[in-house]
Parts: sequence; C-alpha cells; structure tokens
Amino acid sequence: MTHAFRLHAAPRLAALSLAAAALLGGGPAHAEGWSPDAWFVQAGYGAHNINSLNAGVVWPWSWKSQGGGWGGYTELLAAGWNADAVGGGRKSFAHVALSPIFRYRFEGGTSPFFVEAGIGVSYTAPVYVTKFKTFSTQFQFADTIGVGRSFGDNMNQDVTLRLQHLSNAGFKRPNPGVEYLQLRYTRKF
Repeated sequence: MTHAFRLHAAPRLAALSLAAAALLGGGPAHAEGWSPDAWFVQAGYGAHNINSLNAGVVWPWSWKSQGGGWGGYTELLAAGWNADAVGGGRKSFAHVALSPIFRYRFEGGTSPFFVEAGIGVSYTAPVYVTKFKTFSTQFQFADTIGVGRSFGDNMNQDVTLRLQHLSNAGFKRPNPGVEYLQLRYTRKF
C-alpha cells in the first residue's frame, strides 16, 4: 500500500468500525450513557514471548435480544506490550484499541456463564518489530473471542479468558499477525 494509505487509514478504519457498531446497536452513541459502567484489567501472554498488561473501560449497549441471551458492550483499552527485541533484550510497545463486543449469556441471560466475540481497531506504537515478527503498519484489526463467568453482588464482576488476534487484514505486507491469551478481571462501578 502507499504511504498515503498509512496516514489516512486510522480515521477510516475507526469510522467504519464505529459506524458498524452503531448500526448493530453497540456504538457509544447507543450505549446506555456516555459514562462507562465498568473498568477492567487484563494480562496476556503470546507466542514468541510477548507479554501484555491492559486496562480499560466498558460502555454497555442498550440493545439486548428478546429472551435476554444476547447483548454487548464497547470497550476502550490501553496496553503496554513487551517482546524480544531484534538485537537482544526486550522492547516495549504502547497499544490502544476500541472494539464492539457481542456477548451471549446462557439460560436466556440468567446464567453467570457467557461467551463473547468482537472485532475492533487498534494502534500500536512504535510499529511492532521484534526478534520473531515484523508488522508493516501501526494500525491493526483486533479480533477477540472469550469465555467467562460473572459473580459478586448482582453479578457485578467478571473473570474472562480471551484469545486475541491482531493483524492488518492484508492491507500491507508483511502481515504476520500476533495472537495472545489474556485473563481479564472486570468490575462495574
């Protein structure tokens, strides 16, 4: 791809993701309020010795399926990554992502157990270049699937095991992608 694409891709990708989320009932404009209703922390580990530590906030969607099983939220996260550097040692990266996440809660929405999935957009600085992988862009799609359990007063806390894949969907080469497993703790305000 051209240099112009790199400069203008982030606003287009973010706008496309937010528009899709809004159409599906999950954008911040369709959330139950402009203030987030929960915060989370998560830690992850991926192939080729990548570590991540994340924190973020969650906006619940006002949309829920009839029968109560389906719903969702929009998440915003900030993360620090650490991976093996090209010349030895470790290299750090800053990462932010915005993702609409669909959640299915079993037993018509009354079960403490759930599954979730979503695709969002992310930005990593500097470009992810490590001993094992080299990305061509700072902008990536963030695909997430997870399983979890809610607990506490009114199920106001979650523990979720998530698998995340990041890649630029082939917009520019190389596009090796990166996957990592994350453990997340979420608590409503």
